[in-house]
Amino acid sequence: MKVNINKIELEVEDDIRFWKRISEWEPYSFSILDYFLKSDNVLVDIGAWNGVLSLYGAMKANRVYSFEPDKVAFERFTNNIKLNNINNINAINAAASFEDNTKELFIKNDGDSVSSLIDRTMEGYICSKHYEVKTINIFNFISNIENIGLIKIDIEGFEEILIPKMRDYISKHQPPLYISFHPGWFEDKDNTINKIIEIFEPYYNCFNVHFEQFTYDKFKESLNDKEHCFIFIKK
Repeated sequence: MKVNINKIELEVEDDIRFWKRISEWEPYSFSILDYFLKSDNVLVDIGAWNGVLSLYGAMKANRVYSFEPDKVAFERFTNNIKLNNINNINAINAAASFEDNTKELFIKNDGDSVSSLIDRTMEGYICSKHYEVKTINIFNFISNIENIGLIKIDIEGFEEILIPKMRDYISKHQPPLYISFHPGWFEDKDNTINKIIEIFEPYYNCFNVHFEQFTYDKFKESLNDKEHCFIFIKK
C-alpha cells in the first residue's frame, strides 16, 4: 500500500495496521525531523522500531544510521527500505549501548514498539520472551560521523542506563537530541532525572515537541507528569 506523510509518498507492505493510521501517529516527530534535517547532514535513529522515522528522514538527510535490535521489527523495516529503493539508510540489527557486546532483549509481542534491554516485569510489563542481541558502543560509532543533524533516542527505559554514559560525548560534541523518556520504568526515578539534568543543563536548551522552551525545573516536573518527549538544542 502507499502512504503519504507530509507529501512524501512511501510504499509499505509490513505492519499494515500501523501504516493505515500513520496520519494519527506522532505528527510532531515528523515536524522535528523537518526542522533539523538538511540535505547534507545525518540522522542517527536509536531505537528505529519499524523504521518510520528513518524512512521519512532518508528523504530529508544525506545519510541515516538506524539501530533496531528486535528482529521482527528490523525485518519489517528493511523490507520497506527495499520496496522504496532507498539507498541512504544504514540499518543495523543491533542495540545501541555503551559497549560492544551482547544483551538480552525483552519482548512483549514480536515486532511491537516496546521491546527493551531492561526487564520491566516487576513494573507490570509482561514479557513473553527474551533473546540475546548484539550491542554496539554507540559513542564510538557516532564519534566518527560528521555533520549529525539530529540524534533521536527512543529505547524504552534503557535511556536510564545509556544517557549517564553520554556525559563525555555530550560535553565534546553537543549534537541536537530528540529523546523519548520512560520515567515510569526508571528503577531510581528521582536520581535518574536529576542525573539527566546535571548532564544536559550546562550544554543544552530544552524544548518540548512543540518547540516551547522549558526550564529544567519544568522539564523535571513534566517527567513526573505526562510529557516525556523533549528536544535538546546546543546553547
